[in-house]
Amino acid sequence: MRYKSIMKRIAAAALGVMLAANSLSAYAENNGAVGMRELDVTDISMALSYIKGITSLDDEELVRLDVNADGAVNVTDLAMISGALKGVSVLPEDTVADSSVWELSSVSGASVLGGGCGKLVALKKGGKSKDKTGGEYIVVSTSADDVVRSFVSDINLRFVGIKKSGTVIMAGNDPKEGSMLYYYQAGKTAPKKLGTAADYQSIKYDEKNDMLYCQKDNVISIIEKDGTLKELYKAADGEMFKGMELSQMVGAVCTDGEGEGLNGLSLVSLSDGQPLWDTVMNMGSTAFTEDIALVCDGLGTQADGSELSAVRCFDLRTGEKKGIYKVKGSVSKLCFSSDSYCGMIAGTELTDCITFFDTAKGRCAQVDVGIKGMYVTGGICLDDGRWAVNVSVEDSTTGRSSAKTFVVSADKLIWTDAEAGTDIEDVFKPVTCGEALAAQREKADRLQEKYGITILIGDEVKNAYSGMISAETDMYADYPEQLDAQLDALSIWLSTYPEGFFEKFKTSENKKGYRLLFAGGFEGENVVAKTSKDRNYVDVALSIRSSDRSFYTDLDHETWHAVEYMADAMGISIDKSGWDALQPSGFTYNGVHGGGYRSNILNNGYHPDRMGDIAFIRDYSMENEHEDRATMMEYVAPSLSVFTGYNSYYELERFPVLKAKLDMMSEVSRKCFGYVYWEEMVNRNVNYQIGYLG
Repeated sequence: MRYKSIMKRIAAAALGVMLAANSLSAYAENNGAVGMRELDVTDISMALSYIKGITSLDDEELVRLDVNADGAVNVTDLAMISGALKGVSVLPEDTVADSSVWELSSVSGASVLGGGCGKLVALKKGGKSKDKTGGEYIVVSTSADDVVRSFVSDINLRFVGIKKSGTVIMAGNDPKEGSMLYYYQAGKTAPKKLGTAADYQSIKYDEKNDMLYCQKDNVISIIEKDGTLKELYKAADGEMFKGMELSQMVGAVCTDGEGEGLNGLSLVSLSDGQPLWDTVMNMGSTAFTEDIALVCDGLGTQADGSELSAVRCFDLRTGEKKGIYKVKGSVSKLCFSSDSYCGMIAGTELTDCITFFDTAKGRCAQVDVGIKGMYVTGGICLDDGRWAVNVSVEDSTTGRSSAKTFVVSADKLIWTDAEAGTDIEDVFKPVTCGEALAAQREKADRLQEKYGITILIGDEVKNAYSGMISAETDMYADYPEQLDAQLDALSIWLSTYPEGFFEKFKTSENKKGYRLLFAGGFEGENVVAKTSKDRNYVDVALSIRSSDRSFYTDLDHETWHAVEYMADAMGISIDKSGWDALQPSGFTYNGVHGGGYRSNILNNGYHPDRMGDIAFIRDYSMENEHEDRATMMEYVAPSLSVFTGYNSYYELERFPVLKAKLDMMSEVSRKCFGYVYWEEMVNRNVNYQIGYLG
């Protein structure tokens, strides 16, 4: 009975609308467009048949006829269409058709997560949720500035996308079921659930092709209808995804470059894995429209303290450079594509306006929303030519920040030509060594290939650190010969280590491994050698002041530091409490030498009554625990014995405290390499010494 009563009311209401609409046919034929939609009496018939369950509507028809944007097509929409056709009312879009920007009050106090198809999805933390980790999620019509629907989740959900039918796709990690997809269909509050092997934080939606993808472990996969993953493209070792345009099946992969220099950037086809074109980037980002790839690079800090960026625009398929534009501030978000525009929003710095760039036409526009000193925190492409822009405003009195969201129509903006930018390749040119060191460069190349390391000489060290002094600058006459001799000595030193030892430094956290830098010195530092961690390398740098004899011990010392960097990245460390327990009573590392603690085993180590209280190799061992261990390598690693014929490794084991420290270090070596490398060196070098010393 209840079902029949409802159908009678629908039929009665629809009949009234149809009768009114029939009298409007001539008016509709003459006017056609109603607001921002193309509607006429035929649409009323379509909607009526859909409501009565006689026919179905496709995605475009559902969106077009859902004029109040509440996620459903019903008699309310019929009445609104009828009123618009009669000219007695306007559809929601008409209220903002003449506005270029308006603030959304309906998302006030909520966190905007994403959007599309003219709507935004935001989280009202807590809301009606029973669980503090979840909340109430609202769907907002940006044209009507109204909450058109909401749903509640007891777990935290991440926005994935909105379908043209109105279905909102969310993803989350269910404590019991694992990674899940949640489909909130139009007019329904309970979702359809789908388990998936994809990491819920890496799921992406391609609206154009209605496909779901995920990026996991450097692999791009399609998420099938049953939630399983179908591998689409896998990046090679050493490559990193920097972005993708799913509708065009194009991805950008970056190969890290040298230190502060340029990185390689390749555009590839995700469908067949074939490269499309190559360029470079410097610690930048990528973004895409359907036709254009944008590479955004920082050019450094300007005199006024602001950051300057360059945005290079390329044809997505061919790599043809379309333009380079200067951007004050960092590029935050986002690109969109339409027949007329492809642009982005720029500026996360403190600003008084929102800056837009139409990168296809090389023009920009600024929007004053009446707020001084705001931060642009992101942008969301809603549909062709419209953005939702999120800004953060700090209260000068309380220091608290509040968020606001504005909708901007690109076709209403006043555009001016954008200022031409600087090509990043002209700013970050890798430095090479000169002709005077050509022979030494060839020798270094041979050692690189043989041992799996990287060697920088001469001016090349400037590619690693700007504070490193090059011996090639103001080079003295006999430096090439001195460097040549050092490379010969390096060849011998490398050969004393176990085969494949240096290749082990190439890990997922340290992609390019072990790098040696032959420097002229270090800016503002009176040191002979130092080790540091670059984003791709563990670097061991040596000054030209290193003598023949200390050259070997310096390398052994610094290489242990490199081992500790590698171990730390692998989650391997020495137990600090156990190490501290081996120290003399009352001792602390403070950089102050002496203090009555015995060191220098070569001078003090041959008296049996003194062996038990010697805890350090030499005074420098007392600087800190890292130098304590590294100085032990000067005596444990027997590379110097190639020259001297004497190995102090077994002598070191006669000292109880030093032996206990060495045992702890041995465990680190086993976990990193599978063996204790200095023990392997002892066995390896016995035979080498016999041949070398004749």
